[in-house]
Amino acid sequence: MHEAAHRLLFSNKVANDVVGRWRVRLTFLKIVLVQIVLAVLMTLFGHPLMYPLLWLLPYRIGWHLAHHVDSGIPFRNLPECHRALVEAGYASDALEYPSYRALWSRLCSGN
Repeated sequence: MHEAAHRLLFSNKVANDVVGRWRVRLTFLKIVLVQIVLAVLMTLFGHPLMYPLLWLLPYRIGWHLAHHVDSGIPFRNLPECHRALVEAGYASDALEYPSYRALWSRLCSGN
């Protein structure tokens, strides 16, 4: 039955053109959607955690800028890198929070 339907559908030139165009569009849409999904996954897993529950324990979250200046810097050296960025005028101590609780307190205070 599948072959008969296929022959019937593609024997008509107009139907073939319409279906052919839709196949191209759907293929393009699939490629775009796959790219979007892959981009989201790369964003989510761009900073993989060594331990699954580590995200519960915020560690030096204020040094995110220092991490992105050179992502190869070990966490133990981020404070020194942050100080160098502050001295050079690229960062401010106001961007540094010891924990998510301190960050949320600052954000909720309205200051």
